[in-house]
Amino acid sequence: MCEDKGYSFAGVEFGEECYCGSSIPTTITYSDGNCNVACTGDSTEMCGGGWGLDLYELVSSASASSCEATATGSLTVGNAIALPVGLTVVAGGLTVGVGPSSASVSTKLASITTSPPATKAASVTVIPTAITSASVSDVVNTASGTTAPADPTTVPTSGDTHNVWGHHMVGNTYPYTQANWLSDIQAASSYGIDGFALNMGSDSWQPARIADAYAAAASSGTGFKLFLSLDMTSLSCASSSDAANLVGIVKQFASSSAQAMHNGKILVSTFAGSDCTFGTGSSNGWQGSFVNALSSQGVDIFFVPSLFSDISTFSSNTWMDGELNWNSGWPSGGSDIATAGDTDYMAALGSKEYMPAISPFFYTHFGANSWNKNWLYRGDDWLYCTRWEQVIAMRESVKMAEILTWNDYGESSYIGPIEGALPAGSDAWVDGFDHTGINVLTKYYATAFKTGSYPTITADTIIMWSRPHPHDATASDDSVGQPTGWDWTDDYLYAVVLAQSNAIVSLTSGSNTASYSVSAGLTKLKIASSPGSMSAQMTRSGNVVASYSAGSAFTYTDSPSTYNFNYMVGSSS
Repeated sequence: MCEDKGYSFAGVEFGEECYCGSSIPTTITYSDGNCNVACTGDSTEMCGGGWGLDLYELVSSASASSCEATATGSLTVGNAIALPVGLTVVAGGLTVGVGPSSASVSTKLASITTSPPATKAASVTVIPTAITSASVSDVVNTASGTTAPADPTTVPTSGDTHNVWGHHMVGNTYPYTQANWLSDIQAASSYGIDGFALNMGSDSWQPARIADAYAAAASSGTGFKLFLSLDMTSLSCASSSDAANLVGIVKQFASSSAQAMHNGKILVSTFAGSDCTFGTGSSNGWQGSFVNALSSQGVDIFFVPSLFSDISTFSSNTWMDGELNWNSGWPSGGSDIATAGDTDYMAALGSKEYMPAISPFFYTHFGANSWNKNWLYRGDDWLYCTRWEQVIAMRESVKMAEILTWNDYGESSYIGPIEGALPAGSDAWVDGFDHTGINVLTKYYATAFKTGSYPTITADTIIMWSRPHPHDATASDDSVGQPTGWDWTDDYLYAVVLAQSNAIVSLTSGSNTASYSVSAGLTKLKIASSPGSMSAQMTRSGNVVASYSAGSAFTYTDSPSTYNFNYMVGSSS
């Protein structure tokens, strides 16, 4: 394997851990006595030891003799300073076989003593740093033991204006004042979000909060926009009077300077609504009772609902100008997110607008005595990054994308601060689980989607997130029970690094620590979760340039009292 990848040095440790590289440090301690662990694949051979590395050099012919090593010192696994030049250490459990080919052989140089950290992590693998790129790259091992391919670094060109919206749950803003709205707006704007889709339900107080939001946006000086997302699982739509109510709400805010527009029309959306008839007996009641009624009052809307119905009807629904594909933000089952659904929706819509969803996480844990929702969607393998990259690749066909969500605490999909009025009971999995650190990535990807190019990285940053317990743990005191989908997720600490130039990054989850050599740009890393806290550090030329430690604010435990599949996000910025 090392020879195939062009490397001249190979090392084996602990029976099954393998390393490749182009050079070795000049300060290494050699001791044959430490290589005493039989090879996993051949018990008659030794493959290093608990902290000993058998080192081999690739030479040009079988007659070559072994090199005599005289250097002294130590090579410390997990210590970034001692990594050989050109090597990247990556956790994940990959085992690489190394052996001679017909054209060349590997000659053993010596046995290297490696100094152990406090607790040895699972297996550590070395891969070439060359797979990383200047913009976006994966340098981690997948569960099958392969290295994830580098992501595209280019962005499709498009002459269209692109917008990023954030879904804001008005139902969680009962105690909000205009100042609270202004704070949210300023924060979202700084993350590259162009406006909020205001999810409006049937509570009598919600129109007043929406009025405060429009006032705050209009006075913010940010150019931030707002539009209504009518929650049709809450609002009534069975009669003509229900339609008149919706028309009045849209008309109330249509003239605001903060109103979002699309193609010169008032942008309006929904959550659900395929069963609405407004007394007409057909979902086409949206056309006459809502769209036409608004138009007759001088309010022309660009209507992009989120319907949960047969997509084959979309092209013939004259009242739809597009569709927000709500469920496109998360994968189904135990697989990572894919784009087949996006393709199907775009084909069904024809020339109409397609708005994909982007979301970092999803977990809800309400019992039968409340909302009776207890499931999760897989958020593994850097879901937020992956989904952004998928949407960016669609920007020739997609003009708008919606982040789900800014503040849906009950479903753990929030990227905004934890404030307002949390749904009763959701504090059990939300309190202490901040997500705002992920917005360094929101800014990075939103810029690429809107401008057509990834931004220059001007600050070294580490963003990391983890769940608080293993997916198969049994909670000791949880009446709601294990959530559906518990077996769809894996147990990793995930990290994303934004580096201005080459650096060494170390990740720690409890007793597990691994070091990585990263190139300039965005790099995705992961390490197996272990009981304890989480932390990370980036060094360059021996100097710490970025670091984060959750300290006592986060603890990963094998013995939870209640189930919590929410993530805590931390950032060095």
